[in-house]
Parts: sequence; structure tokens; C-alpha cells
Amino acid sequence: MVISDITGLPSNLKYSISNYDLKEPLCDDSTSSQCKLGTTSTLHLKIEYDENGYDENNTDYALNLNFDFKRVFNITYRNITNNNYPSKILEDETLEITFVDDVPISISVSGASSYTYNSPKLTLINPTNDIVINGAEKHTIYFNTNGGVATEETREVIEGTKIGALPTPTRENYEFSGWYTEENVKVTADTLMGNDDITYFAHWEINISSDSSITLNDVIANVAKDNIQVEINVYKDINANITIANGQNILLNLQGNTLNTAKTGNINVVVNNGTLEIANGSIISNTGYAAIDNNGTSTLILKDVEIISTNKQGICNKDSAILYIEGNSYISSGNAWTIDNKTNATVIITGGTIEGKVHEAISNEGKLIIGTKDGNVDINSIMIIAGTNKNAIRNNGSAYFYDGTVKGNSRYAFSNEANIKEIESGYSLKKVQDVIDGTTYYLVYLEKNES
Repeated sequence: MVISDITGLPSNLKYSISNYDLKEPLCDDSTSSQCKLGTTSTLHLKIEYDENGYDENNTDYALNLNFDFKRVFNITYRNITNNNYPSKILEDETLEITFVDDVPISISVSGASSYTYNSPKLTLINPTNDIVINGAEKHTIYFNTNGGVATEETREVIEGTKIGALPTPTRENYEFSGWYTEENVKVTADTLMGNDDITYFAHWEINISSDSSITLNDVIANVAKDNIQVEINVYKDINANITIANGQNILLNLQGNTLNTAKTGNINVVVNNGTLEIANGSIISNTGYAAIDNNGTSTLILKDVEIISTNKQGICNKDSAILYIEGNSYISSGNAWTIDNKTNATVIITGGTIEGKVHEAISNEGKLIIGTKDGNVDINSIMIIAGTNKNAIRNNGSAYFYDGTVKGNSRYAFSNEANIKEIESGYSLKKVQDVIDGTTYYLVYLEKNES
């Protein structure tokens, strides 16, 4: 039970109660939240003239205490700075609360049959239980500097708000290239805080300039094995044979320059056991091994890269490794399969040209994906070209064909065409013969089905 209002006073009188707030329960059993019969409460009621003063026509009045025999529910605020907001609400009442200062960007409410929130005003409608009003929570950003030093290790941010200007860490011999999520997504001051704690990782760049004395092998040896990407920018042609270790994550940006083998004999130019992206340059090999070995569970991404191997494979993709070929990459081999994709390994080609000079362009024992399954076909985005008198693709594994053109030289584009497991929906294999300078080429691409 509560006193909801006091009426009956003439217009020149006003009241105040020193020991009671309207709508506060007059009696309360902490276990049952109900009044007990016979409960009494003493009110300290003061009646006085208002600014209008004495009025001889208003000397008689009947004071009315208006009681509401309704349940009273508590209001609890969470993640909201309390500025003396209402703490009680009556059953069947509609209550408006206007937030000030730290206004919540979002609200969730339990205990009301319905509510509306049009910032900064919250309207509670017909409570059915104690009310809990939850403002947007704060979550913690943890800054992993990946070997660097920053002025800030953690930060609390309200979910749904911008994370704000980020610290700039420093690291000897490195240049800071930004903060990234574990999924390798770059974040900025305008990034919105999510609904949970998160760690941001510092990414670093190392520049090997034309007058730099540091070697590529020295730089790679100092990259941590923590799967956090480090970008190495190469601004000159380099002779080197490099190995990426398990746990290393490197973006090798050749900046239009060439990586040549530094040794002869049976050796790779690149051995990848980690995560390696090579971009914007050339790799030249004339050794007795493939230009690149991609091993284990490693990932190799080639983007706008030229790879020329004169003696052996361009790339040997082994074990459970994944190879991505993107952009305007060009890969060729003079005396072996250009790409040798072993059992359990995967090759995904979304752009570029793969050419075999003497042998097949691709030997596939694993999984080969040509193009992107997106409902559209671009027959010019990928070219796979056979060497003399060879199939373009030696297909003993599983092939998925969505884009591009495959071109056999005096032989079929695909051997074991039955191993093509899927093509773009709504399309069929189109087979064409083309005679150029006396050589018959067998082309396969996708053609849209007639309606």
C-alpha cells in the first residue's frame, strides 16, 4: 500500500511530508512484500501557505490522503550512472525516466510488460515484477604489442561506441603498421566496441632498402612464432633462399623487385612451414628443386606475383597445405609440372595464369578450386595452359571449376574429366578446338545454359 497523492487543499496552501516519499510502501514485509493487518505508520505532515499567502475565502478544507492498494516494484540500474532516478514503480503504472549526463546508447529492461527507449527518455509500461534496467556494458580492450612498447595496456569502452584514438607503440628496427584483430581485421578509432572483451594485436613492418645492410634471412629469423603478421617490404633485388617457420606469419612485399636463388643445386628459393603472403614481384629459380615448397599445414598466398622455375616445379604443395593464387599472378615451369598439388593439399586459384612449358600446368592429386562460386562466370580471369603435347591439368584428385579457361596442347584440357566434382550452377562445360600455327589446342570453359 502507498499514498499516491494528497488532495483537498485550497489553492493557497501546500503540503510537505518530511518522513515519507509518495509511492513509497507504507508497510513492507521483507519476506512476502505485503502489509500485515494492524500495521501503523506515522506521517510528519506540514501544511503552509504558498506564495499567494492568506485567503479568507479559503479557510476550510478537507485533507484527502489517496491510497493505492497496489504492488510496488523496485527499480535497479545496472551500467548506468545513478542520478537519483526513480527507485520504485507501482503496478499498472506508466513511468518516464529521462537520463542525464552519461546517457545510455542502448537499454534492455526486464520486469515490465513493455517499454520504449528514445534516448534519453525511457518509458516503463505496466510492470509485472521488480524492474532491472541495463545500460550498455563496458568491455575491455587488451593491447598485444607483439614485441613493442605502448603507453596503454588496456582500455574500457562502452559497447556500441567508438573505441577512440589508439596508442602508437614503438619497437626497435620496426615501423608500426596498425592494430588488428585475431582475424587479421584492421581497427581504427572509428571501430565500434563489440559485446565482449577483445585483444588487438600490433602489426609491424620492416623495410629493406637499396642501401640496407640487413639481410632478408636475418629479418625473417627475428620474426616471432606467434602467428601475428609482420610485413617485410623489399626495395631492391635480393639473392636469398628463405624458410618460414611454423608459427611465423609474414607478408613479403617485393615492391616490384625480384627474389633470386642465392644457391645452386637441389634447393628451394622459398620453403614455407608457416603463413606466408608474397606480393608484387618476381621469384626466379634455376635450381634442382621447386621454386617454392609449401609444407605441412602451412598457408601460402601469391598475389600479383611472377614465379619462373626453369628446371623443376614452380610450386610443390604438400601434406595439408593450402595455396592461394590471386590477382594477376603468372607462374610457369620449364621442365616439370608448374604446380604439383599433392594428396590432401588444396590449391585455390581466383586469378592469374598458370603455364606449363614442357609438362602439364597443374598436377592435381588433392583438391583444386578454379575460380569463385558466386553465380557468375568470367572465362578470362584465369588461364591454365598446357606444355607441348600435354593436358593442361593432370586431374587425379578433385576439381571444382567456376571461372577461367583451361587450355590443353594437342591433348585434353582436363585428364579424368569425371573428377570435376562441381561447376557453376546454371552452366555447362564448353569444349572448343583451336588451331594455332599448326598446333591444336583443346579449350574448356563454362557456358551459360539456355533458358
